[in-house]
Amino acid sequence: MLFPEQVIPFLEHHDPIVQEHALRYFRDSFDVGPLTADHFWAIIDRLGENDSTLELAVRLDEVPQTDRSLHRLVRAFGGNPAEIFDFHYQHAAAAMDLAVLARNRDELLSCPQLLPHVRDRLELRLKLLDQDPAIAWNRLMEHGRELGAAYVGSFNTSLSDALIEAAARGGPPVCEQALFALADESAADDWREIFAVRVLGLARYEPAVSALVGKLALDDDVLRDEVNRSLARIGSVNVIDRVVAFYPGKPWHVRLFASGSLGNIKRPECVSALIQLVALEVALGELEADSDPNQDDSDSLIDELLHDLTLLGSLEGLSESRRLIAAYPEHPEALDLCQSVLATAIMTGVTLPEESAWRSRLKPREVRTSAGRDDWEARSRDIRDQWRKTGIPWLDAPQSQQAPAAIAPKPITPLLQTHADRLEPIRNST
Repeated sequence: MLFPEQVIPFLEHHDPIVQEHALRYFRDSFDVGPLTADHFWAIIDRLGENDSTLELAVRLDEVPQTDRSLHRLVRAFGGNPAEIFDFHYQHAAAAMDLAVLARNRDELLSCPQLLPHVRDRLELRLKLLDQDPAIAWNRLMEHGRELGAAYVGSFNTSLSDALIEAAARGGPPVCEQALFALADESAADDWREIFAVRVLGLARYEPAVSALVGKLALDDDVLRDEVNRSLARIGSVNVIDRVVAFYPGKPWHVRLFASGSLGNIKRPECVSALIQLVALEVALGELEADSDPNQDDSDSLIDELLHDLTLLGSLEGLSESRRLIAAYPEHPEALDLCQSVLATAIMTGVTLPEESAWRSRLKPREVRTSAGRDDWEARSRDIRDQWRKTGIPWLDAPQSQQAPAAIAPKPITPLLQTHADRLEPIRNST
């Protein structure tokens, strides 16, 4: 597999599919080695604000910040950036590392281009620095009850995010309270359960691993996405072992999410774990070869696991990837796997005899993606405008519904599933 320091140079690779894969390697990975926002700014400075650097701007809020990157962000605001770049710069400001923010609060907060709700968010985070984490936890639970069954994306998350950050500083005493919340069935009726999961992940609380893995059995996709982020953030060998032990015998909708953290934990043990789960899926497919293809439990998730291997910079399972790509040459998930395997091969210095044929196969998809760009841009501009005004990311979102599950549509083939857990947040698609 590849480690973060080996992947960083590929962020500037001349091949777009390699650049994209290097960015995907770091997404939702919380041990990113020496990577900081300074690496992204260096590329943006060299190439300018354009289509080739937009994705770097999108990801600025996901990578560690430094004093230097904060100074560069402030200069970017003053340079009259393109509207879509400014949108993502605002998100980077809102997510600024708290220690960096505290050292440079006057510089960032006095920036005239900062949106009012972004400035309010930063001021709240700074204010909570001096508050007892136990008080922040209690306020967080009250806020979770107040939100009730509010639809995900229908409210400004500034308060909950700031309280989660403050509560996570409370260490074991607060984390034990979060574990109690996970065991409280009533907490699943509102936002308390999800907030507790996030606190445990942000605190990297190892004793929570078993309880978090157990939540993957629940048919709640929003919760399971958050659980996987928290497990990836904890990132220990114990997480890997617990996931592998949990996976066998579970129905399709559980297995779909059960391995979701493994591609984001950059440990060699994850390669072995994913290969083990591929073998389980192969055996399951052989046992259920004659089962009803309309039943979820007959669906294999081999392609999901193989894709996760590429997110570790590994070509383990290459023969199985080749088989799936050959069997379903036009399926979107096969094309996604094809691109990921090709990029991983380039990054690891492996020459694939299929490279030319696979690149030809990928070209029609690039044309289709470009063709739909204008329609999506009109929609995404409306989304960005709403967020600028309110801090709420979704248009026309119902204000009071149970937090929805991002249900994966039934796959076209029994072997290739829609990657429900890889759906980008709306702002990252704009």
